[in-house]
Order: sequence, then C-alpha cells, then structure tokens
Amino acid sequence: FTLKLEAARNFGYAQSEDSEYKDIEHTGYMFYSGFAYTLGKLVPELQFLFCSGNKATLDMAQNQDGLYVSGKNRAFSYSSPTNRNLGDTVSSSNVDILPIVAMGGGYGLNYGVSRPGTFYSADFENLIMPSIGFDYNFTDKLCVSLYGYNLRAYNRPVGTLDGEARYLSRDLGLEADLFVDYKVTEHINVGFLGGYYIPGKYYKEKRDDVDGSMFSPYLRGDGHANNAYQFEFYVELTF
Repeated sequence: FTLKLEAARNFGYAQSEDSEYKDIEHTGYMFYSGFAYTLGKLVPELQFLFCSGNKATLDMAQNQDGLYVSGKNRAFSYSSPTNRNLGDTVSSSNVDILPIVAMGGGYGLNYGVSRPGTFYSADFENLIMPSIGFDYNFTDKLCVSLYGYNLRAYNRPVGTLDGEARYLSRDLGLEADLFVDYKVTEHINVGFLGGYYIPGKYYKEKRDDVDGSMFSPYLRGDGHANNAYQFEFYVELTF
C-alpha cells in the first residue's frame, strides 16, 4: 500500500503601503492525505484535502464590501486576494487531487468554477475535498482511472437576497473524472480524459448580489445552475 501525508502552514507579514489598511499576517494552513492499496491490476485510492480560507461576515455581505479588512490572511494560497506575489513558491498545478472541471485540472484551457472566498479556482484555499477512485491496469500499456470528488467550502459563504444578508450553503458540488492512458511506444502516450461536474447548493441559491466581489464569484442568482463537462484527447511525447 501507499500512504501520503502532507501538512503546511503559511508564515510571514506583508506591510501595507497605505496607513489606512492593516499590515497582513499570513496564517493559512492545509492538510492532505492519500491512501492507495494494490489489488493485482486494481489500485483503489482514498484522498482528503483540507485548506483554510478567509472568512466573510454577514456585515461584509450587507455592506457589499469589496475588500477584506482583517489583518490576517487565513487563505493557504500563492495567489489570494491578500497575497498575490508567491506564484513561484507553492503551486497546485502538479498534484493528483485536482478535478478537471471544477478546478481546471485538465490539459486544455479551463479556468475552473469560481468558489466563494477564492481568488483562483485551482488554488488550495477555503476548501474541504474528499475523493475516492481507482486505477485499473488492463495491460502494461493501458490504464483506466475513475475518480469522484465532493467539494465543500471551509468557511460558510454569505450573500444577500432582497437586500438582506444571509449565510449560504457550503455545498460546492460533485465531480466524476475519467482517464484513459495508452502507451503507444516508449516515447509516445495517447489518452482521453473527461470530467462531469454537478454544481452544489451554493450555486443554486437565490440571491441578488450576483456581480462578484473578493468573497463571492459572479452568479446567476435565480436558483438554478447548469451542470458542466469537459472532454480532452491528448498526445504526449517524451524524449
């Protein structure tokens, strides 16, 4: 079997250039675990991701605030609303637990589905995400994988309806991803990947603050949200 554990925490300060705003202390943290067991050609796997995030309050929603006013950045992220200059240090672009549709985990141009309190959908912040799936090696050259994800917000989102602030659902949705990889030669791989995403209750809430802000993405706000999918074929050359 294979057991993977990872934990990390942000440290440091960012000094404000404007005396009207507080200096920022970075306090975000994350935890990841993965467990896989080999059963012949079948390799089932369980994964869990937990990432802190910045909290939005009912007052922020009611006042339609455009900025976080806290002196602490609790988002574990390299590009968040209060921490935009660490792109060369911590990156979520080369990890196994990254849904194709919801977090842009494929090869194609897809920015993912914007989440509450998150600057970029692929960021590991304000997120709780368990995953279950398996790899099945039909032959030495052909492998088929299927993985499912359950996305939830770490902090409870906020919004307004009829001018009144209220808390919203943490449920961000479900996704199923399929991968088919075939090794043609030592230097050529071809494959297919596809993801199907079902929006959670958060995206189906009726609300009137739909224009987007630091702590809420652009939304329809009419109580509906469409499912989304993405399919890709690829050729990979190695030298």
